[in-house]
Order: sequence, then C-alpha cells, then structure tokens
Amino acid sequence: MLESNVVEKRFGLLATLNSVDADKLRSIDINSMEAVPLNNRIQSSALAEIRNFNIDVDRDLLKSVSGKASEGDLSGTISGADSLSVSTDKSYDEIEDFLANCYYLYKSNHYRDAGFDWINQIQEIKDKTLIERLDQLLLEEFNSANTTRIWTSIPEIIDYYSLESFKLKTDNIYDDLSIEIIKDEYGNDLSLNDIKKKKVTCLNAEETPVRNWPVYRCLYADLNFEGHQYLLNDGKWYEVEQDYVRKVQQYYEDATLSDIPMLDYAWKDEKEYNIAVCNEYPDRYCLMDRRTVYQGGSPIEFCDIYSRDKQFIHVKKYTSSSVLSHLFFQGFVSADNFFSLEYRQKVNRLLGENFKVPETHTISASEYEVVFAIAKDNLEVGVRPEIPFFSKVSFRSVSSRLKHYGFKVSIKGINRTYRDPNNDEGGIEE
Repeated sequence: MLESNVVEKRFGLLATLNSVDADKLRSIDINSMEAVPLNNRIQSSALAEIRNFNIDVDRDLLKSVSGKASEGDLSGTISGADSLSVSTDKSYDEIEDFLANCYYLYKSNHYRDAGFDWINQIQEIKDKTLIERLDQLLLEEFNSANTTRIWTSIPEIIDYYSLESFKLKTDNIYDDLSIEIIKDEYGNDLSLNDIKKKKVTCLNAEETPVRNWPVYRCLYADLNFEGHQYLLNDGKWYEVEQDYVRKVQQYYEDATLSDIPMLDYAWKDEKEYNIAVCNEYPDRYCLMDRRTVYQGGSPIEFCDIYSRDKQFIHVKKYTSSSVLSHLFFQGFVSADNFFSLEYRQKVNRLLGENFKVPETHTISASEYEVVFAIAKDNLEVGVRPEIPFFSKVSFRSVSSRLKHYGFKVSIKGINRTYRDPNNDEGGIEE
C-alpha cells in the first residue's frame, strides 16, 4: 500500500474537472464543512450541471466527481478523487503520452473558469508530515500560558436539556468545558499522546456517563504556519485559502450588531435566562423557548424570544462551533417556514395576545429581523462576539440565504456572568 504522503492530493479530482463538461456530471461526493461534518454522495439519473446537485459552495468540500469527458485523449465517463479512474483503448506504447496528457489536465486551471474555483477554499490535510508539524504547534500553544488561538469545541451536537455536565480525571463535575479546566485536571505539560488518549466525559442529569471523546477531538485551533491558515476541527486539520478567509472574516465583521435590550447571562442554562429576559421586558418580548411547532411532521422552534418589533431572537451560550452552527441553522429553518400560512397559524396559538403574526396568505420578509444572540464570558456591551472560523462560515451561508428572502439579519453579543461553582475560572472559552 502506498504511503499517503507520496500520493498527489486531488490529482484525479482536478484532472476530471478539467476534462468533463460542466453540464455533464453524473455524481459527486461532498463533505459538509460543519463542526459535525456529513459525507454525502449525490447521483443524477441523467447528465446534469453542477447547480442541480444543490452544493453549498460556502460549506461543502468536493471530494470526488464523475462525469462525461470532453477534453484531450479522455473519453466516456471518468471519475476522480486523489486517484483518477478512466478507461482507454491506448496501447502499451501509447501509455506514456496518455499519462502525460493526464498530468497536463491535472495542472490546468481550466476548472476555475468552468465554475469550480470554489473547491480551493477549504481542503482537508492528509500529509502526515504537515499534520505532525501542526500537531506540534497545537501542543506548544496548548501548553503556553496564553492560549489565544485554541478553544474547546464539543465535537458533536449534544442535547443540553438532557446532558447536563462534564467530567475529566477527578470527581469534579463541570457545567462547561474550557482549556483551563482541561489543564487543571490533566496538567500544564501534556504530550500529544496525552491529549489524544485522555478523555472528556459527558454526563446526564443523573451524572451518569453518556459519551466521551479524546481531548484532541474537543480542541478547535486557528493557526498560521509559514504564511498559511490552518484549522483543527473535530480532530481533522484543514488549510483555508487566504482570500476565502478574508471574505468570511469580513462578512462577519460587516454583520449588523443588534441593539435590542438583553440581560447579562447570569443563569446556568438558556431556559432560565430566556424566562428572565421576558420577565424583565414583558411588554417587549414573548417567551417561545421550547414551544415547538410541528410542520410536516418535524418539530420547529419558532425562536427563543419573539419581540413586538418583529424580531426572531435565537439565543445560545457559546460552547462550541457545532452549537453555533445549530443556532444559525435553527434560525434559517424557522424563517424559511414563516412564509407558510399554516405555520404562522400554529405559531399564533403559542404567541401572547399582543404578539400575533399576520395570518395573510403572503408576508413581507423585509419587515422581520432574525437576531442571533450569542452569550460569551467577559463580553463588553456593543462588542461583536468572536466565534470560530467554521461558525463564521455557517453564519455567512445562513445569513446570505435569509437576506435573499428579504429578512434582516443581526448579531447580538451577551455578556455571560454565570460562574460554575466547581470552576473558579468559570470560563467557556480561552
């Protein structure tokens, strides 16, 4: 078996994209660039163009593609990932020229003009040597006194209503996870082997272990190495194109900051916090947290708090990239269903008398605003909450779609003042 570091990454993918007609694709394999990545193969019953495969270019990694070739010596259906799969009638004496042509197709930039330029935005790293170097940088950052480029990030979306706390080495139980907690439990001079073997355990309300992960999978890192941007997410390293980084960062920096009145987050969970906010502003806000509407058999949470100013407020305390991605998706699903009269009628059964939404056949999305309220430690009033890069990618994707519908979109930062009695630092993020 070949060593992974001697394989030319994406050789087959690029050769295929430079060979096939953009409207003659047969199947694609994608990996969603989420905190919890999803692998998906999409096949078409007939040759189709790329837009028919419903790819989200902001979040999807193209892993492989199959289509009908139209360039050079290649013909018929070909497939490419790292390897290239193709049939040819070339004789043994002609193979060298044939392979040279395959290499030429791999080096070509034709795919950029054919609408596939987005595939270079984020790429998973498989080079073992580079991964080892990045792991070493991660370890140096982790063991340093000022860990500004790494955070804790639970690698799965967990139900915080049923999963209550975390436990590591000792009998201490924590409401949240942070770099400081991991260091307190496991020490300040960990090896790579330590962070890959030592566990973070999630407990339910009865303090019974439900699941666990290696510390390594619970780390999110954003590191710069030799002029390139690298991200660690759920135990995998990715390289991000610099121009794409700038676009995503700028989109988040340009997002509107909401000035709606909210309280400091001084409660353990979101239920208590949302209740407190609505009790503080009873004429302004209506509590909708955990009041689900069933649409098409699926439960949908309209929002956590609905305002008299037609704002859907979705609230989350920051614990991980996956939680924020879930928050943004929740906001999109609710707004997407809001165009349905049936959905709005169901929402009205839950809303207070002074907060009813129109039960007309059509609504004007421009009259409504989706507010994503994110609670973080030590956040000053009016300051935009800093969130992981993948969360910014999710926000950009969701926000763009909501604005396309006509909705206004904004970010609200909330200062989290609650402190876990078992953790004097009480931090969520380092």
